[in-house]
Amino acid sequence: MKKIFKYFGIFLSVAMMGAFTSCTIEEITESADLGLGIKVFFPTKVVAGQQMTINGSGFSDVREIVFPDGVKVSDFEIVSNDMIRVTAPAGIAAAGGKLIVRTADEEVESRLPLTLGSTVISGYSKQEGESIKGGEQITIYGKDLEFISSIELLDEDGNPLVLQDEDFYRKGTSSVIITLPRKVFDGSFVGKVYTFDGREFLMPELAYEPASDGGGHWETVITPIWENDGTHGGISWGSDYRFAPESNPTGEEIYTVPQDVWEKMKTETFGRGSAGPRYHRLVERLLVRQGLPARQR
Repeated sequence: MKKIFKYFGIFLSVAMMGAFTSCTIEEITESADLGLGIKVFFPTKVVAGQQMTINGSGFSDVREIVFPDGVKVSDFEIVSNDMIRVTAPAGIAAAGGKLIVRTADEEVESRLPLTLGSTVISGYSKQEGESIKGGEQITIYGKDLEFISSIELLDEDGNPLVLQDEDFYRKGTSSVIITLPRKVFDGSFVGKVYTFDGREFLMPELAYEPASDGGGHWETVITPIWENDGTHGGISWGSDYRFAPESNPTGEEIYTVPQDVWEKMKTETFGRGSAGPRYHRLVERLLVRQGLPARQR
């Protein structure tokens, strides 16, 4: 009886393995021959002239892509059998619609609709006549601002200075933050905002000034936390130089640090900043002179 169950178990295991193998082969075969299909495309909201990516299957024989309102495109890049890159054409229906890909024999449409964007600028963080310096930021407010492609200003010699979109800071689609170059034209002028679909918006006329330091050096402002008044002997890292916040004194510290300063010490970087190692060494010496232990920085 034990042998019967043993052989039955072996037979059942082999049968299950065979079924699993068969199923796996069928699934692999099926996934390798999915036929023409659109899975996703990005972005789902576009303007004319914007690059798009379409992902799906069976793309190697695609001859045409049809955008909403019947706009046909035959100039695109087939990256692979499951990816196409295409530039959104002009004339897409304002109401949007489905995206269609066609081969010589068949066509499929996307499940989700493609929508058309339209940039609207409602205002700026700087108003007409205000001044702004090189290195400062200006924010643009509005709708569908993801389609802003570049900003045109003037360089220090009065020639066009174009800032590309990859250097912008975007916070959603309703605001764009632009950091001005440190060297800009010294005077008033009207900047321009361009979108991917070729639209142009005029910025308010501002009084521009180059950055005062010209970007050539760093200035260090020293704010002492505590200084040795000479009554504590030479600087060392012993227990004589313990510090504590005012909110939690121990009675053994040499100085209780004001709470607001203590919070900054815990959350901000002390002794290392954008100026690099040289600035770090300068602050290191400063803190040693003040008697602040390294473990407290």
